[in-house]
Amino acid sequence: MAGLFIKLDTNYWGHPKIVAVGYLPGVLYQQMSMYCMDHATDGHVPDAVLPRFGMPRVRHQVEALAGVGLIERDGEGWLVP
Repeated sequence: MAGLFIKLDTNYWGHPKIVAVGYLPGVLYQQMSMYCMDHATDGHVPDAVLPRFGMPRVRHQVEALAGVGLIERDGEGWLVP
């Protein structure tokens, strides 16, 4: 079944920022990217959506992503540049 796609480098898991944050934040980043594409949000992920990803300690994972510059705070949510 064809649908929307996101570009994902084949060396995604070897990227220095992904290596720095670890597995769970890396998966969350993919989920956030797919959410943005699926809902045409121009990179915005509302705070209210985060629990839907089923990620343990999702706020901790988000802060890890922000800490290395993969996402940034955007009003009442996050921007995936």
